[in-house]
Amino acid sequence: MQGIRIMAILLAFSLNAGMAFGQDSTDQKNSADQKSRKELRAERLRASKKALAELTRNKTLIIEANLLRGKYQQHYQVTGDNFILIDGDRVVLQTASSWGPGFNGLGGITLEGHVTKYEYDITEERGPIRVIASVSMSGAGFGTLRINVSADGSASATYQDNWGGRVTFVGTAGDPADSRVFEGMSFM
Repeated sequence: MQGIRIMAILLAFSLNAGMAFGQDSTDQKNSADQKSRKELRAERLRASKKALAELTRNKTLIIEANLLRGKYQQHYQVTGDNFILIDGDRVVLQTASSWGPGFNGLGGITLEGHVTKYEYDITEERGPIRVIASVSMSGAGFGTLRINVSADGSASATYQDNWGGRVTFVGTAGDPADSRVFEGMSFM
């Protein structure tokens, strides 16, 4: 009887040890998969940041907004054709909504102007791409455009005029050639 108990205990111990060994190898395999996923994500972010940095250097960038923020931090969820475009020395700011025709035919306003001064900073490896541009807008005068673009393409762009008016576009940055926004009629 004593021998059977010892055999049962040894058998149970060997089964538990075998299961634990199998779990360790599975845990190691999952750990290797996680490392490769992390490495793949890091590579995608580096490639994305490199492409966005190139667009910034070439002064060819569009921020398509899904959120607009006013001077007093009021938020407006938006869809469609709300964007800021920098294309060389040309700059376009556009708001649109479905509430009515607006000045641009899209329920908002479209301001077109020129970039008079353009500076960008891409020095930090992990930080955002920063752009500060002085712009001259027809119908709105002079203002400053501040853009922050993360490596994953998320972006915010704040336009502030010389009279204290301010609007922030929050969304994604990308290549204007890949964009499907519709530009409405200019305000002036």
